[in-house]
Amino acid sequence: MAREFLISGLRQIAAAKQKILAAERIGKHKTISQIVAILVSLACLSLGEFGLQNTLLARFLDDSQIWFYWIALVITVWSGAIYFWKNAAIVNESLEEESLTETNPVAAQEAPAPEPILLPVKPATPAFKEWEAIVEALGQGAQIIILRKGGLAEGLNGFQAKHPKFWLFPTSYHQQWEKTKPDLRRLLTPLTSSPEKQKEITLYYFAEVTDAVYLSSWEQVARLDDVHFWSEETVRERFDYKERPGMEAGLHLLIVRVSRINLPHKLAPSSEYEGCKSWIEVPVDWEHDIAAHVVRTEEFTTRRSRILAAIATVSVSSSTTHLPKITPKLTPHTA
Repeated sequence: MAREFLISGLRQIAAAKQKILAAERIGKHKTISQIVAILVSLACLSLGEFGLQNTLLARFLDDSQIWFYWIALVITVWSGAIYFWKNAAIVNESLEEESLTETNPVAAQEAPAPEPILLPVKPATPAFKEWEAIVEALGQGAQIIILRKGGLAEGLNGFQAKHPKFWLFPTSYHQQWEKTKPDLRRLLTPLTSSPEKQKEITLYYFAEVTDAVYLSSWEQVARLDDVHFWSEETVRERFDYKERPGMEAGLHLLIVRVSRINLPHKLAPSSEYEGCKSWIEVPVDWEHDIAAHVVRTEEFTTRRSRILAAIATVSVSSSTTHLPKITPKLTPHTA
C-alpha cells in the first residue's frame, strides 16, 4: 500500500509538469505475484471449508503460501525502488523549484515557461446525418435499411456510399413527423424543440454497411415498404427527385448492422455539422467503445436475406408474388 501511494504521488508530480511516466515491466510481475499469493491463500481456505485440509495439496499450499507472500513483497519493494530510481529527476526538479520559490520569488516568476506539449490530433470519423426518429428506429433494431437520394450539398454526383462504417448522427433538420408512418409516431414522442436551435448532439449508435445497392425501379422500392418507417409519399418524393442536372429517378439502399455503445459521446453544436448533406466528420471514434449489436446475428441474417430477395428480381408477375412480411417493432422510447 505504501508503494502504491508513493507511485501515485510521483505520477501526480509528473502530471503537474506535463510529463507522462511509462509503466515498468517489473510492475507487471509485481501484480502477477500478488495475484498468485492471493489465489494460494483462497485455495487454502476453500480446501478447509470442504474438509480437505489434511490432503497433500492442502498441506503443500499451507506450507508454501508464506513463500508466495515473501516473493510478492520482495518484487513489490524492488519494482517500487526501480521506478523511483528511474524517475528521481522529476522529484529533484520539484524540490529545486520549491527551494527557488522560497529563496527568490522574483526569479521563480521569471523562469521560462515549459514548452507546450503537442496534444494528439482528434480523430476525424465519418458520420451519417439522419432524422432523429429514424436514427432511433435503427438504434432499436426496428429498421435495418437506409434509403437516401442526397442533399443539396452532395455535389453533381449526388449521394455516394463513401464509408463502410459510420456514426448515426441524429438531426432535426428537415425532420417532418407527418412524413413518417403512424407506427413510428405512436411509439416515439415528437420533439418539441425548434430545429433551428442547435443543441448538444449525442451519439449512441454506429452502423456497418453490409450491402449497398442503387434502386432504379420504383417497384423495387415499393417492395421494401414494410421494412422502414418513411411514408410512401416521402419515399416517392425522394425517388422522383431529379432537379439537379444529370440526376435520375432512383434511391440508394444501404443495409446496415447497427451497434449501440455503452457510454454515449456528447458533441457541442458546430457549424460544420449544418447544411443539407449526408456525410460529416466528428472528432470521436468507436475504437475504445464497448458496443453491442442491436439485432441478433440470426435475425439480422434473415431480415437481410428477405430484403435482398425482394429487390433481386422484378418481373411482370412480381405483383402476385408475396414475400413473408417483415413487421418492424419498436420499444416505447423518447427520441
